[in-house]
Amino acid sequence: MREKPNVEASTSHSASLVAGNGNAMNSESITPITTQFSDLYDLKEEIGKGAFSIVKRCVHKKNQQEYAAKVINTKKLTSRDFQKLEREARICRKLTHHIVRLHDTIAEEGFHYLLFDLVTGGELFEDIVARE
Repeated sequence: MREKPNVEASTSHSASLVAGNGNAMNSESITPITTQFSDLYDLKEEIGKGAFSIVKRCVHKKNQQEYAAKVINTKKLTSRDFQKLEREARICRKLTHHIVRLHDTIAEEGFHYLLFDLVTGGELFEDIVARE
């Protein structure tokens, strides 16, 4: 049986980002991504915005667990921006603290999704400033 060509090889920026969703990639081997974000999660309302991303509440379709999905449009990112994105994902995977945890990352053509704990109650920064 003939193997399908690896379409991800030409856009390997996502290679080190994907982990934990059953389509893991590492720097040694690039595996095509078979799971689409929309196969697993339903995106809901916007809860935050940044320079390169928006954050939306999302719900896992099978278990109804809610997460904060950082949706990054990668279509216009420079290679330096991709390095920053990969660094952020690496750091978040290593962190084990009681604020938020990175649960999953999914890379698709044009978008990366970072799934964090959903923390409600407003912006932490605004709360700290209000207390002072």
